Amino acid sequence: MNSPEATPFRFEISYDPGEVNKLFFASSPRGAFDGDRILIGVGLTGVACLFWVYTIALGAALLAGGTLAWWMRERIRDFSRSSEQAYLPSVAVHVTVTEAGYSIRGDDFSADTSWSHLTSSSERNGLLTLQSRQFPRVLLSVDQMKRAGVYVAITAIANAKRAERLAALSKNRSSTAP
Repeated sequence: MNSPEATPFRFEISYDPGEVNKLFFASSPRGAFDGDRILIGVGLTGVACLFWVYTIALGAALLAGGTLAWWMRERIRDFSRSSEQAYLPSVAVHVTVTEAGYSIRGDDFSADTSWSHLTSSSERNGLLTLQSRQFPRVLLSVDQMKRAGVYVAITAIANAKRAERLAALSKNRSSTAP
Protein backbone atom coordinates (compact mmCIF):
# COMPACT_ATOMS: atom_id res chain seq x y z
CA MET A 1 0.00 0.00 0.00
CA ASN A 2 1.41 3.40 -0.99
CA SER A 3 2.03 5.97 1.66
CA PRO A 4 0.86 9.54 0.96
CA GLU A 5 4.50 10.56 1.39
CA ALA A 6 5.66 8.43 -1.58
CA THR A 7 5.00 11.06 -4.29
CA PRO A 8 7.70 13.75 -4.32
CA PHE A 9 6.49 17.33 -4.54
CA ARG A 10 7.57 20.84 -3.64
CA PHE A 11 5.27 23.79 -2.90
CA GLU A 12 6.50 27.27 -2.07
CA ILE A 13 4.50 30.30 -1.00
CA SER A 14 5.32 33.73 0.46
CA TYR A 15 2.89 35.82 2.49
CA ASP A 16 2.52 38.46 5.17
CA PRO A 17 1.43 36.61 8.34
CA GLY A 18 -0.61 39.54 9.62
CA GLU A 19 -2.73 39.74 6.47
CA VAL A 20 -3.21 35.99 6.16
CA ASN A 21 -4.19 35.65 9.84
CA LYS A 22 -6.85 38.34 9.39
CA LEU A 23 -8.38 36.13 6.71
CA PHE A 24 -7.95 32.97 8.80
CA PHE A 25 -9.52 34.44 11.95
CA ALA A 26 -12.33 36.24 10.15
CA SER A 27 -15.58 34.88 11.50
CA SER A 28 -17.57 32.93 9.04
CA PRO A 29 -21.08 34.42 8.75
CA ARG A 30 -22.73 31.15 9.76
CA GLY A 31 -20.56 30.61 12.85
CA ALA A 32 -21.04 34.16 14.09
CA PHE A 33 -24.77 33.92 13.52
CA ASP A 34 -25.06 30.67 15.49
CA GLY A 35 -23.33 32.17 18.54
CA ASP A 36 -25.46 35.29 18.34
CA ARG A 37 -28.62 33.22 18.00
CA ILE A 38 -27.82 31.31 21.18
CA LEU A 39 -27.19 34.48 23.18
CA ILE A 40 -30.31 36.13 21.76
CA GLY A 41 -32.34 33.04 22.66
CA VAL A 42 -30.99 33.04 26.23
CA GLY A 43 -31.74 36.76 26.53
CA LEU A 44 -35.30 36.44 25.21
CA THR A 45 -35.98 33.46 27.48
CA GLY A 46 -34.65 35.50 30.42
CA VAL A 47 -36.89 38.44 29.56
CA ALA A 48 -39.91 36.13 29.18
CA CYS A 49 -39.20 34.60 32.58
CA LEU A 50 -39.32 38.06 34.18
CA PHE A 51 -43.06 38.32 33.41
CA TRP A 52 -44.15 35.47 35.67
CA VAL A 53 -43.76 35.74 39.41
CA TYR A 54 -42.40 32.24 39.88
CA THR A 55 -39.61 32.57 37.32
CA ILE A 56 -38.25 36.07 38.02
CA ALA A 57 -35.10 34.67 39.62
CA LEU A 58 -34.60 32.32 36.68
CA GLY A 59 -35.03 35.22 34.26
CA ALA A 60 -32.52 37.35 36.13
CA ALA A 61 -30.05 34.45 36.21
CA LEU A 62 -30.46 33.84 32.46
CA LEU A 63 -29.93 37.52 31.69
CA ALA A 64 -26.87 37.69 33.96
CA GLY A 65 -25.43 34.46 32.51
CA GLY A 66 -26.07 35.58 28.93
CA THR A 67 -24.44 38.93 29.61
CA LEU A 68 -21.44 37.22 31.18
CA ALA A 69 -21.13 34.82 28.21
CA TRP A 70 -21.28 37.71 25.72
CA TRP A 71 -18.68 39.69 27.70
CA MET A 72 -16.35 36.68 27.92
CA ARG A 73 -16.67 36.00 24.18
CA GLU A 74 -15.74 39.59 23.36
CA ARG A 75 -12.79 39.51 25.77
CA ILE A 76 -11.48 36.28 24.23
CA ARG A 77 -11.74 37.79 20.74
CA ASP A 78 -9.82 40.90 21.84
CA PHE A 79 -7.17 38.78 23.58
CA SER A 80 -6.79 36.52 20.53
CA ARG A 81 -6.27 39.48 18.23
CA SER A 82 -3.74 41.17 20.48
CA SER A 83 -1.77 37.98 21.19
CA GLU A 84 -1.70 37.04 17.51
CA GLN A 85 -0.31 40.47 16.60
CA ALA A 86 2.36 40.22 19.31
CA TYR A 87 3.35 36.70 18.20
CA LEU A 88 3.46 37.21 14.44
CA PRO A 89 6.48 38.60 12.66
CA SER A 90 5.77 41.80 10.75
CA VAL A 91 7.83 40.70 7.75
CA ALA A 92 6.95 38.51 4.81
CA VAL A 93 7.63 34.83 5.33
CA HIS A 94 8.48 32.14 2.81
CA VAL A 95 7.02 28.66 3.35
CA THR A 96 8.27 25.53 1.59
CA VAL A 97 6.35 22.25 1.79
CA THR A 98 7.77 18.95 0.55
CA GLU A 99 6.98 15.29 1.06
CA ALA A 100 9.61 15.24 3.85
CA GLY A 101 8.24 18.18 5.85
CA TYR A 102 7.85 21.93 5.75
CA SER A 103 9.79 25.06 6.64
CA ILE A 104 9.14 28.74 7.27
CA ARG A 105 11.71 31.48 6.72
CA GLY A 106 11.78 35.21 7.32
CA ASP A 107 14.45 37.91 7.20
CA ASP A 108 15.94 36.97 10.56
CA PHE A 109 14.46 33.58 11.46
CA SER A 110 13.89 30.13 10.03
CA ALA A 111 12.40 26.85 11.18
CA ASP A 112 12.18 23.39 9.61
CA THR A 113 10.18 20.38 10.71
CA SER A 114 9.23 16.95 9.42
CA TRP A 115 5.71 15.61 9.03
CA SER A 116 6.20 13.32 12.01
CA HIS A 117 6.02 16.36 14.31
CA LEU A 118 2.65 17.56 12.95
CA THR A 119 0.22 17.94 15.85
CA SER A 120 -2.80 19.38 14.09
CA SER A 121 -4.11 20.49 10.73
CA SER A 122 -7.36 22.13 9.77
CA GLU A 123 -8.96 23.98 6.92
CA ARG A 124 -10.76 27.28 7.47
CA ASN A 125 -11.64 30.28 5.29
CA GLY A 126 -9.69 28.91 2.31
CA LEU A 127 -6.52 28.25 4.31
CA LEU A 128 -4.93 25.00 5.48
CA THR A 129 -3.28 25.31 8.89
CA LEU A 130 -0.34 23.11 9.86
CA GLN A 131 0.83 23.14 13.48
CA SER A 132 3.75 21.19 14.90
CA ARG A 133 5.29 20.98 18.33
CA GLN A 134 7.44 24.04 19.10
CA PHE A 135 6.95 25.38 15.57
CA PRO A 136 5.12 28.45 14.28
CA ARG A 137 1.72 27.86 12.75
CA VAL A 138 1.89 27.69 8.95
CA LEU A 139 -1.06 28.83 6.83
CA LEU A 140 -1.30 27.65 3.22
CA SER A 141 -3.75 28.91 0.60
CA VAL A 142 -5.98 26.07 -0.56
CA ASP A 143 -6.53 27.74 -3.96
CA GLN A 144 -2.79 28.10 -4.59
CA MET A 145 -2.14 24.50 -3.55
CA LYS A 146 -4.88 23.30 -5.92
CA ARG A 147 -3.45 25.37 -8.78
CA ALA A 148 0.00 23.89 -8.09
CA GLY A 149 -1.49 20.38 -8.02
CA VAL A 150 -0.24 19.56 -4.50
CA TYR A 151 -3.42 20.01 -2.45
CA VAL A 152 -4.33 16.31 -2.48
CA ALA A 153 -0.79 15.22 -1.53
CA ILE A 154 -0.43 17.74 1.32
CA THR A 155 -3.86 17.06 2.81
CA ALA A 156 -3.31 13.28 2.47
CA ILE A 157 -0.09 13.53 4.48
CA ALA A 158 -1.68 15.86 7.05
CA ASN A 159 -4.74 13.60 7.45
CA ALA A 160 -2.57 10.47 7.74
CA LYS A 161 -0.41 12.08 10.43
CA ARG A 162 -3.49 13.35 12.27
CA ALA A 163 -4.99 9.83 12.18
CA GLU A 164 -1.71 8.35 13.51
CA ARG A 165 -1.66 10.92 16.32
CA LEU A 166 -5.29 10.27 17.27
CA ALA A 167 -4.67 6.51 17.27
CA ALA A 168 -1.63 6.96 19.51
CA LEU A 169 -3.61 9.21 21.86
CA SER A 170 -6.51 6.77 22.10
CA LYS A 171 -4.06 3.90 22.69
CA ASN A 172 -2.43 5.86 25.52
CA ARG A 173 -5.82 6.69 27.03
CA SER A 174 -7.00 3.08 26.89
CA SER A 175 -3.77 1.80 28.44
CA THR A 176 -4.06 4.23 31.37
CA ALA A 177 -7.78 3.58 31.96
CA PRO A 178 -8.56 1.66 35.17
